[in-house]
Amino acid sequence: ESSYQWTVTVKAIKAAKKALDAGDDKAARELAHKAMDLVEATRLQAKIESETWQMRVPK
Repeated sequence: ESSYQWTVTVKAIKAAKKALDAGDDKAARELAHKAMDLVEATRLQAKIESETWQMRVPK
């Protein structure tokens, strides 16, 4: 967990684990890939925000 994760990312990870626990390897793999895409998007958004938030502060 991190302070900047999206709630949909957590749901995607849980869905992948649930599919894996149910023995549906194909669905688990697809859901895990979707979750990893969301993780990467979250990281990118956090990086962009850390670099650009100051531009939105009135001077």
